Amino acid sequence: MRCLLISQRHGLEGAPDPFPSLGSAPAPVAVSSTSSVNKINGSSAPAPVDTASEDAFPSLGASAAPATNITKPAVSMWATKPATVKAGKPKPVAAGGLGRPGAPTAGSHPYSDTFSMPANELETGKALAETFKRVSEQTGAIVESSTQMRTGLKTFHVKAADAKRLGYAKRIIERGLSKVVTIQVEVPITTLGTIIGPKGATLKSITDSTNCKIDIPRRDTLPTYDTKAVASDAESDEEPEEPQVPVSVTGPSVACADARTRILSLISAKTSQSSTSIKTIPSSHYPFIAGPKGSKARQLEEELGGGQVKVHVPPPAVWKLLEKQGDEEDLMDRDLSIKVRGEKEKVKLVVGEILRRYKELTDNLRELKISIPKRQHRFLVGSAADDILSQTDCIVEIPSVDDSSDQCVIRGPQTSLIPALSLVMDKANAIAVEMVDVVALHRSNTSDPLAHAKKVIRYLQRSSRLRQIAEAREGVRIFPPFASAVSSSGAVVIEIVGENEAEVAKAKDGVAQLVKGLPPAGVSTVEVDSIVHSLLIGKTGSKISTFESAHGVTTVFPPASDESSEVLLFYTGALNSLPADKKARDAKLKGSLDSASQALRDLAKDAADIKTETLDIEKKWHRYIIGQGGTVLNALIGEDGLVNVKVGSKPGASKTDDEDIVTVRGPAGEVDRVVGQIKQIVEDAKNDDIINGYTVDFNVDKKHVAHLVGSSGAAINKLRETLGVKVNFDDDAKGGKKPMAHCKVSLAVRSS
Repeated sequence: MRCLLISQRHGLEGAPDPFPSLGSAPAPVAVSSTSSVNKINGSSAPAPVDTASEDAFPSLGASAAPATNITKPAVSMWATKPATVKAGKPKPVAAGGLGRPGAPTAGSHPYSDTFSMPANELETGKALAETFKRVSEQTGAIVESSTQMRTGLKTFHVKAADAKRLGYAKRIIERGLSKVVTIQVEVPITTLGTIIGPKGATLKSITDSTNCKIDIPRRDTLPTYDTKAVASDAESDEEPEEPQVPVSVTGPSVACADARTRILSLISAKTSQSSTSIKTIPSSHYPFIAGPKGSKARQLEEELGGGQVKVHVPPPAVWKLLEKQGDEEDLMDRDLSIKVRGEKEKVKLVVGEILRRYKELTDNLRELKISIPKRQHRFLVGSAADDILSQTDCIVEIPSVDDSSDQCVIRGPQTSLIPALSLVMDKANAIAVEMVDVVALHRSNTSDPLAHAKKVIRYLQRSSRLRQIAEAREGVRIFPPFASAVSSSGAVVIEIVGENEAEVAKAKDGVAQLVKGLPPAGVSTVEVDSIVHSLLIGKTGSKISTFESAHGVTTVFPPASDESSEVLLFYTGALNSLPADKKARDAKLKGSLDSASQALRDLAKDAADIKTETLDIEKKWHRYIIGQGGTVLNALIGEDGLVNVKVGSKPGASKTDDEDIVTVRGPAGEVDRVVGQIKQIVEDAKNDDIINGYTVDFNVDKKHVAHLVGSSGAAINKLRETLGVKVNFDDDAKGGKKPMAHCKVSLAVRSS
C-alpha cells in the first residue's frame, strides 16, 4: 500500500515512478495526471516494465572509497578545538582463551590430549560441571567429554594454549572427578623410617603433592622383627622373609595411585634387593666355584648378574686357620657360606647357576689321596692352591687342624690328577720347615711336661716374643700349635717356616732358647674368681701392667669365654740375678712367685668387695640419669667400666615392680660414688622442675584432635619447636556426652 501511494505521488508530480510495476511493457514514460488517475482507478491495463532501461533502473555507480581523511566533529562547548579521529580499517579481535575475550580457536589452543577413565569410578552431575568450570577458569582449556556405553569408559578431549596448562587441566580433571578410595600399600617393616623421613618430612611431601591422607601403622601394632637376630641367623639357606605392613592411602583414585608410585619408588632399592646364603656346598669345593683368584665368581657377577650382583665365595675354613693362625674358635664359628647379594631376579639366576655347576662337579670329578706331613699343609693353601687350580683344574683338600690324619685329597678331571700330584709335592717341599718340641725340652724338668708345655704356649701367645723372633729373620714365619691339635695329638710343637733354610735354623735356635728360659719352677698358678679378672686388668691393661712391673712377672688370664679361674704367673725378671745352683735357683723363683701370687690374691680380694645397691627413683626422672644418647650414664660408669648400672630393672622383680628401680653393682667404693652422683642428679632435676616447669591439663573434643595434630604431626611439631612445649593427647578422658581427649601441655623454661 505504501509503495502504491508513493507511486501515485510521483505520477501526480510528473516524476518517474521509482517502484514501477513488473511486466512486459516498455519502460514507463511521463504521463498526464488524468492517465495517472485512470491507472490508479484501474481503468486501464498496466504498461510492461523494461528492466534493461537505464532510466527505469539507473546505475548506482562505484562505491565510495573508505575515508582516510580526518573528520572534524562538532566542537564541544567544553573543548577549545575539535577532537581528531582517524578513520581506518578495524583491528581484528584476538582469539579467545585464558584471560582474553573472544572464542578459542585451533591457533590459540594448539596443544591437545585425549584420555579415558572408567565411568563408574568418576563423580557425575554437579561435580562434573564444577570441575569443568575450574579447568576453564584456571587454565583456559577447552574440555569435551563423551561416554562409551559399550566399554564403560568416559573419554576427555582437552585443548590448551601450552603443554603446561594442558597437563594442569588433565590433573584437575583426574583429581576432581575421581571418587575417593582407600588403598593398601604393602611395604617391608624396615622401610617405614624411609617413608616417614626426618621428622616426617618425606611423608609430608607425598601428602602435599598428592592431597592424599597416608596412615602409617602405630609402632605397638607392628609385628616383631629383630634385624640383628636375622643377621646372625645361620640356620637356613634363605634369609627369613621380612614382615610386610600395610600403609593406608585415602584420596581420589588417581591421586592414590600417584601416592602409591611415590612410596614404592622411595623403597625400590630395598624391595628390589635380596641376599641368599648357599650352605649346601662343602667348603672344600669353594675353589672350583670361585675359580683361580676369584675369576669365575667375577664372571658370574658380570654375565648373569649384569653388574648388579655381588658373589662372595670365602676360602675353605681350614685355609683361614692355616693362613692366619688366629683364634681357632672365632674362625670356626664364622659363617663361611657362599653369599649372593644384589638385584632380586638376578640373584636367583646366579644362585641357580652356582648350584648347577656344583652338581656338574660332583658328577665329573675324580680324586686321588696322598699322605703329606701336616707341617707342610699350610703350603698348599692360598696362592699355592690358586696356582694348582689354574694350572691343572684340580684342588687339594686338606684335613682340619684338629684331625690327626695327614691324608690329603686331590680332586679334578681324571687326566689332570697326576700333573696336579707332581705340582702339589713341589709346593709342599719348596719351603723349609723346622719344629721345636716344647714337651721334649722340659721332659727332664717336671713330672708333667705336657701340662707345663701348654702353659708355655699360653704365655707365648699372650706375649709378642715369637713375633719378635720372626721379624728378626727375613722371610721367616712362626706358628704355635692349635689347641685342638694339642688335645688330639698330645704334642706341643712350634713350627718355623721360610724359604731360606739358614734363616729358619737361626729362628729355631731362638725359639728353643726362649722355651728353655721358661722352666717349670718359674711358673705359678693362682686361682682368682673370673668375675674380677676385668677389674684386675683395668681398662687398656693399665692396672695389671703396674702389678707386673712391681713383681717382675707376666700374668696370663684365661679367655673370658672359658670362665676359668686359673691365672698363670711367669717369672720374667733378670735370670742372671738368680743363683747358678739349680736348687737355689728354683727356691729363689718359688719365693718370688709366692710373693707375687699373694699380692695378686690381695688385689682380687679388694676388687671382689662387690656390693649391689638398689634405688627407688620415679620413672619420669630416669631420663636425667641416662642423658641424651646415654651420655650421662656413661660418664657415671667411667672409663674403666667397673660398675654396672641398670635403669628400670631389679633382679627377681616383676615387670610392674621394676619400673622405678635403678640398680648399681660393682666394687663397694665405685658403687658408693655412682649412687651419690645419681641422687644428686635426680635432686637437681626435681629442683629445676619446681622452679622452671609448668604443666596444664585440659580436655578437648576428639573431633578437633586431628586438626591440632595436623598432617603427619606438622601442626603439633610446630607448636613444640616454636613455643618449646610438650603436648600429649590421651584417649582416656571420660565424662560428658561428647567424646573427649585429655590434653597435657608441659612448658619448661630454662633460666640463663
